[in-house]
Amino acid sequence: MELADVSHMVPMDFFDLGRSSLEEMASITSRPSIDGVEWSDEAGDALILRLGGHNAPLIRLSEAGQSVPVIGIDTTNIELGQTGQGILCAVRGTVVKAEEGRYEYIRHGPFIFHITNTNRQTLYENLMASFLDVRESGHAPPLEKMTERIRGVLERWLQRQVSLTYRGALILWDGSLAAPRTSRSLPLMSRILREARERENTILAFSKKTTLALWNGGHDIVDNRLAPSLLDIDEDARLSYAGQLCFLGHVYASKLRPGSFTLRLDIDRQVPAPEAVEAVQRLLVSDGLRENYPETLRLAHVLSKLSPAEVIGIHRFIGKKYGFQAHQYPNVRGAILGPLEGNGLPRGIFLH
Repeated sequence: MELADVSHMVPMDFFDLGRSSLEEMASITSRPSIDGVEWSDEAGDALILRLGGHNAPLIRLSEAGQSVPVIGIDTTNIELGQTGQGILCAVRGTVVKAEEGRYEYIRHGPFIFHITNTNRQTLYENLMASFLDVRESGHAPPLEKMTERIRGVLERWLQRQVSLTYRGALILWDGSLAAPRTSRSLPLMSRILREARERENTILAFSKKTTLALWNGGHDIVDNRLAPSLLDIDEDARLSYAGQLCFLGHVYASKLRPGSFTLRLDIDRQVPAPEAVEAVQRLLVSDGLRENYPETLRLAHVLSKLSPAEVIGIHRFIGKKYGFQAHQYPNVRGAILGPLEGNGLPRGIFLH
């Protein structure tokens, strides 16, 4: 099976909405931004779970079943600079498919936006309606949160398109299947999970941000000698965040290969337990794993990130297309910590 041709799914409205927001910059006076570039991680899955011990059921796994297609999805966003009235940003998403040891990918973006307090509500409503079919999206988030929200819309759109495009596949999300009970994303997540099940797809969500630890301070939740295996920590998770979060997935601690990390793994709660375990066992024979993290998700993350050269290219495009010139300004954080963190992405203010 080749990577499904989803080129016809390129979200042109992302280009159109981004272009409209950029065209509004013509009469704006610019101001500098002091903070350095911050790459955004998934939000909403950073839990702290302290477990009483190994009393939960341990599920031993084996590399069983035939290999199936594995599709990993990830997105990223970056702030390019600030103007006198808003923020310039870019978002990009990647879909990676693994099948029979071969990896293929499709990237969407970068999509460039100029977000202001004047256009953020209209921009938010248009994105939610056009891509997620949500007509009552409520109030737009604050300006500083809009970049992350745009990225989230692109990610949910890609997740849904993949669920509708493939059949009999393992679909991997970077994050979790939990959200605040008041979140407007819950109905959408439920719909994506249902549509995936209808096409015999199984959604697995891996969280790198959830902290798993024992009450005695230990972090080796699952002994390497027991890998590959799953530890059922669903009850611990739900009791720890009762009334705060809605868990659409059954929560496990997973150690799929001997290594340093035990990761949180959410599996669609509506999938029967035997089928959920079988899905993980199929993952073992269908995708590579590094430190217990699937290779498809790792590649999707790496391929979504914007390189320094690409950021320079975006700056030049904005300057040529919209008459703005980017000038570098002092990056205090980068000057102090850059050599230690390896950061060096160009940033700028935009002058008409």
